[in-house]
Amino acid sequence: MPNVYKQLILIIHSFSSLNDFWPQEIEKHFKKEVEAFQYTGDIVSLSMEDLGVEKVKNLVESLDPSLVLLTNEPACISFVEYFRQKTTPVIFASIPKKVESLSWLKPEHKDITGVVEKIDISKAVELLENLTQKKIKKVGILVGGPKNPMMDLALLMEDELRGKAKTIVKRTTFANEWKKELLALENSDCDVLVPLLPFNMAESKESSKLASWKDLNDFRVSHTKKPTTGIFWPSADLKTLTTNTLNPGGIGSQAARIAYKYIVKKIPLSQIPITHSRFHGLSIDEHEAERLNIAIDWKVAAHVKIF
Repeated sequence: MPNVYKQLILIIHSFSSLNDFWPQEIEKHFKKEVEAFQYTGDIVSLSMEDLGVEKVKNLVESLDPSLVLLTNEPACISFVEYFRQKTTPVIFASIPKKVESLSWLKPEHKDITGVVEKIDISKAVELLENLTQKKIKKVGILVGGPKNPMMDLALLMEDELRGKAKTIVKRTTFANEWKKELLALENSDCDVLVPLLPFNMAESKESSKLASWKDLNDFRVSHTKKPTTGIFWPSADLKTLTTNTLNPGGIGSQAARIAYKYIVKKIPLSQIPITHSRFHGLSIDEHEAERLNIAIDWKVAAHVKIF
């Protein structure tokens, strides 16, 4: 192992790793993969949401990391240029945008690469069409929470579905607003709903209590009959009839493999291409199909996971 790595790898999360399952999974799988290639240095993680940008920068000065992993775009916006000036190599992960849309990634940023999210919602929509035997003409995307990544995901979906289906995007900040807009979409001319939620959306403007995915899913089940599709892994509480799974653990593993090339193979990050998240898999929620009286055609589902 190169002597420079006797110090540490620093992970900076955009969001709280205490309340948000997404950074937890990225970090867990990143560490697991890195430890598998016998990295013997330290790995330290900080949360920009919990500590604030300036406190993170103060800690960076004392930690003096040899390699940095930034998760989600807010950390990239705040720290990519900062680490360029410090000549610290950077890997980014879980960025729900096209590479050409990364405004913080400049030509002068050489020692940086990472993983951007490939959504591929059209496959989940196509599977839904095959299940229901109905052409989907309009998709309602319901975004929850105050954070940009969910809106970025919605915009990616809207772009991907352009020319295939019309889309309507509704953005909400609090759970009570999300429920209200869900009912509005249920009564609209949308053929399918896409629920997008963070892990730490407050119940209302007046309450800081966090809404759970399970509670919101229970509300959806009891108040809607439209089929749903999405991108979240089947183990999440927000069930959708069809899913093309976006797996944060897989994204963490991909970031670790970039670290492997850099640390062990000694390939400069400037020579490692930015990659798309590729840990996807189509699935059908059998309970949702039963609730909506949709018979699963096993020819359609031959290469699909059933949950």
